[in-house]
Amino acid sequence: MTLIPSDDRRVEAVEGDQYRVGPYCNAPGCKRPVDHKHHMWRRSFLGGDYWWVRVPIGSEQTDVIRNVIGLCWMHHSDVTGSVGAGHRAWIRWLEDERELYWLEKDPDDHWQAIGTLSLPAPSETAPAPPSPGREAERCPTCGHRIRHEEEHEHEPRPKRPRKTWTVHVPADSEDGAAVLDELIEGVAEIIGTDEYTSKLRRYFTLVQALYLVIQNQDLIEIE
Repeated sequence: MTLIPSDDRRVEAVEGDQYRVGPYCNAPGCKRPVDHKHHMWRRSFLGGDYWWVRVPIGSEQTDVIRNVIGLCWMHHSDVTGSVGAGHRAWIRWLEDERELYWLEKDPDDHWQAIGTLSLPAPSETAPAPPSPGREAERCPTCGHRIRHEEEHEHEPRPKRPRKTWTVHVPADSEDGAAVLDELIEGVAEIIGTDEYTSKLRRYFTLVQALYLVIQNQDLIEIE
């Protein structure tokens, strides 16, 4: 699971359009192609799939920055923490410098700053005009229009034919649906399936998790 870039609990999600990431990994000095769209402030922290966050830059000021970056498979594994190895990298937001730093562990297991993230401006189409009677809200950093909840959200991937697979859960003293949602989000960040939309994310996360269990059944002790 991704380590949170800031200890400040005032960081909040901001509604906004998605943008293109890549083509190269945003880790300092990396020239590999992007394999994963990575949420720096994870979905479980923000309460949803948000591509923008509002961060404090002083006692009374805030700034809106991007939350999704592109990472190669290796650096994505470093920040999400692979099984057995743990977290080898950490993206940190430094409020005083208004920069995102890439940290890595040294041989003594201490965090060391490697450099800042390379984040070129997103290449996007011009924002749509505001709806009648409402003034457009724009990001103070990039000028991009922030969408409202009632506006249509586009699927980031082409739709594919799919069926529904239902799981009955307890709904008395234990909220089974909430438990499954939390577990799916946590596992998705670990194995790299958090780039999919919410419906497809459940499928691909379950499939890969179940394959891991089957492949490592000899390591599982059943009493």
